[in-house]
Amino acid sequence: MSSTHSTLFWIVAIVWGAVTTSPASENGNAFRTWRDREGNPFQARLINFNPQTTAVTLRSPCGEVGRFPLMAFSPNDQDFIRASFVPRIWTSADGRKTDPLMYGGMEGTRVRLLAKSGNPFRTEFANLSPADQAFLRRIDPEVVPQRLRVADNASGNSPAPSAGTEPEPVVDADPNPIHAGLVRRYAEPRTWLIDDVALPESRFISRQNGSVLLALHDGAQRTVPVTSLSENDVDYIREFEARIRALTQEHPWQSAIIRVGASGQNRLQVRGISLSSDGRRLAVTYRGYHHREVHALRYFDAASGTLLGTHEIPERMRSAVGGSQGFAFLDAEDAVALTDVEQTRGQQTFHSYRVVVASLGGNVLRISPPIGATTGRSSVRALRVSPDGSQIALAYHVNNAQSHSTSVEVAILDTATLERLHAFTAPVSIDRSMNARPSLAFSPDGRRLAMLYFNQHLAMWDLATDREIPIFQRVSNSHPIIQFDDTGSGLITFGARSASIIDLAGGGTRDLPLPDRSAQPLTFSRTQPLFATSGSGADPDCIIVLRELRLHQTVQRLTGHRSTVVQLTFAENGERLASLDQDGIVRVWDITRAH
Repeated sequence: MSSTHSTLFWIVAIVWGAVTTSPASENGNAFRTWRDREGNPFQARLINFNPQTTAVTLRSPCGEVGRFPLMAFSPNDQDFIRASFVPRIWTSADGRKTDPLMYGGMEGTRVRLLAKSGNPFRTEFANLSPADQAFLRRIDPEVVPQRLRVADNASGNSPAPSAGTEPEPVVDADPNPIHAGLVRRYAEPRTWLIDDVALPESRFISRQNGSVLLALHDGAQRTVPVTSLSENDVDYIREFEARIRALTQEHPWQSAIIRVGASGQNRLQVRGISLSSDGRRLAVTYRGYHHREVHALRYFDAASGTLLGTHEIPERMRSAVGGSQGFAFLDAEDAVALTDVEQTRGQQTFHSYRVVVASLGGNVLRISPPIGATTGRSSVRALRVSPDGSQIALAYHVNNAQSHSTSVEVAILDTATLERLHAFTAPVSIDRSMNARPSLAFSPDGRRLAMLYFNQHLAMWDLATDREIPIFQRVSNSHPIIQFDDTGSGLITFGARSASIIDLAGGGTRDLPLPDRSAQPLTFSRTQPLFATSGSGADPDCIIVLRELRLHQTVQRLTGHRSTVVQLTFAENGERLASLDQDGIVRVWDITRAH
């Protein structure tokens, strides 16, 4: 704020204060930066606030004392003043509520709360609920701990980073922005009073520089000064903004926040995310702007967000890496297993499948001999690693050009040598070519392998006896992924809309009752009876909900995303969950603490 503006502000304040009768009792707050309704900053110390007259008493650095109307301050400063003099109920991270207490400032990372008697109560900032943390970050940003840094690791217009480099961190200037998409989605139509004149069926859009932008029922927009609104309207805006900020606050159980790209804006678009079995590594697949195939793999440390390396995918391997089982981490080696296809031309073109093990830096460590072959252009395959990491399963389509039929074969390799240990053929073949990728699942003890193929057929083998275990159920075409439950007694088939559980002991299939079968991501833990969804039921699609598998009760809501969550994936050991939103932000969650 300019010197002239600041001087005028204090003259008006002193004159206005002369006709008010608010008592002044200094509360010990330090000098801080305030902003008026137009956003102009000035330094002052808070002395008193009278809730009846809404008079705020400040002391300037020069010793001048002035009284201001509450509405002269920015919305965040108004909330700071109220919290400092009007007791409110605070909530801990585990849901416990306090008696009404006033905000008394920060002492390092500890929050000082005051009762009306003046007795102080102190608690760690991290012990407050996400909503209360969001509230304090907004009203007192100078002293309250700010959010984690977001690493802009994947700008599609820049060269691919080299292995082991740490990306330059980027700090969001506004720790609690209100996401425009969330506002449009959750602001309800209501009647506003503009200078005592009703404006029906209008939605709140944003507030800036003392004005409010509203969307009218006919699609037009109108800008209204805040001073023209009724008190009820101002309270509605304040509560609505607090609600949206609470939705997007960081959850205390996040271990990393990584910017991996944004759909539609970068040369390379995010295709998928995957965690290593131990949850320590995060892989992100990227595709070309106008292609479906994966062009690159990037690896990050899931705890810190540090970029570990990049693989540029050869053209012959791109179709294999796209799905959730197109590649697999080998935790013991800090490496990945990928599939490769070698083409042989003669009277008829053949494609031979192989497995490649490569380090996270992109160096090839070993390549298997040819495993199987198919004719024609299609070379569909899926890869999976056993829970102990000792075996790699590869399922692949075998197309017969003469009979126009397709069958599915499975090879299980020794991870250390890539030698073949087992070979199986699925019991059902079809009289046409099909591009549906198989889905593989090892049982928790690693003794059985199950496969969902041709989108609806199931097969399972006992790896100790090399015998097929009959499964007579067929599943919906909308369930392209299969896995065992945490006990190994059931098979779960699921897609974006719903899931089913097959009882392997007693037979039969039951659908998993979800609160809302909308097209939102869904994933299951392999070690705990948990599954994760987003945007189901009454929960916004930026919130992740953990539910118990058998009782379907909500275990935890994970907040922090500012846009729709589009992908979810658990680590094999169930200790971490990774989520990707529409803004290209991956958040990694510590599930052991949440559960």
